[in-house]
Amino acid sequence: GARRSPEEPGGARRMEVELDGWIAQLMERGERIGSEREVSRLCAYVRGLLLEESNAVRVASPVTVCGDIHGQFDDLLELFRIGGRCPSTSYLFLGDYVDRGRDSVEVFELLMCLKARYPDRMTLLRGNHESRQITQVYGFYDECLFKYGSSAVWRECCDVFDCLNVAALIDDSTLCVHGGLSPSIATVDDIQTLERLGELPTDGPLSDLLWSDPAEDDRSESLVGFQASNRGSGYIFGKQAVDDFHFRNDLALLCRAHQLVMDGFKYHFEDTNCLTMWSAPNYCGRCGNVGALLEINGPDRRFVTFDSPKQQQHNLVAGGGGAAGDDDDDDRAGPYDDRQLGFSIDDDPDVVHLDSSDHPTSSDDGRKLNFFDNFLDDVHDRSNGDDIDDLPAAGGANKNFLGGDIR
Repeated sequence: GARRSPEEPGGARRMEVELDGWIAQLMERGERIGSEREVSRLCAYVRGLLLEESNAVRVASPVTVCGDIHGQFDDLLELFRIGGRCPSTSYLFLGDYVDRGRDSVEVFELLMCLKARYPDRMTLLRGNHESRQITQVYGFYDECLFKYGSSAVWRECCDVFDCLNVAALIDDSTLCVHGGLSPSIATVDDIQTLERLGELPTDGPLSDLLWSDPAEDDRSESLVGFQASNRGSGYIFGKQAVDDFHFRNDLALLCRAHQLVMDGFKYHFEDTNCLTMWSAPNYCGRCGNVGALLEINGPDRRFVTFDSPKQQQHNLVAGGGGAAGDDDDDDRAGPYDDRQLGFSIDDDPDVVHLDSSDHPTSSDDGRKLNFFDNFLDDVHDRSNGDDIDDLPAAGGANKNFLGGDIR
């Protein structure tokens, strides 16, 4: 149950009842929390819980690890259907709950409710999208404005982002972060000394944990140490950096998210000690990838892959026809970044969103979510055959922060 009680007598029980109602409202009816005041109360409660936790929180197995969600609420519900509902299943999410998808509000509200109701069974790490700067570009800010009529809910959620854990250690053998390693961090204890509270910095060790990526397999052996990332933040790290970090910290696995992998998960470096997880199937409604869960129980690892419920329905109607992006075997090599998928931004400050044709009528009042009307060209038309270095850099004046791909 919830362990941090409001001051008034009986407040803990009332909060539990309220949380149960919100969870049922979200999971059974797909309806967001109704008022800004209620969201503010939830956010304050969750912040209190998170402030009691360390930068790198220790988690005991069995636990199910999940990658990026990116506002795909129906797919989050499918994830819980397949993986089991909390608290029966203990979950660890690797960040990037918001942006891109149409229901970031519902995704983050549900995860906060579950964290508040079952704090020891729900671990929420911070992703690079849990940021004021990024969410003003990639959709969450505008979604909050549309659904609540003001930016108040966005501001409250950003205050929660500031408190999220940045790493988790499962059974003292698996380190979980959103992005990857940093040349400034030699040990897990180094993570504990970071100042995590506040808006994400554009560089430094905290930024590296949320932005870095493993090198492609054909470059990993030749890469010694770290190399600057074309994302504009974080680093590229190779096999040697992972091996050295594991040796110093007596670890067996680095588990991260941050990059789309078509099969839902991918081991790097022809080894099983660095893993990327992705849990947003058929990303943005057109990438054709599957999502995956990782069930860790002591030394055992079990992967469960799943399709988007909407894609399952499409395949039934189409007689099992392939999804977009499945026609080229090379597309399944992953991981991919935003610019390869055609998601890079330019100097236009307008937010990039999903097309309204991918978005059913709003449950609020039957109107289309107009801020999704401006979708990008078909991702495969824009990315097929292009090398990442041939594509235009993103971000304009903010290139150092937003430059390259925002995953």
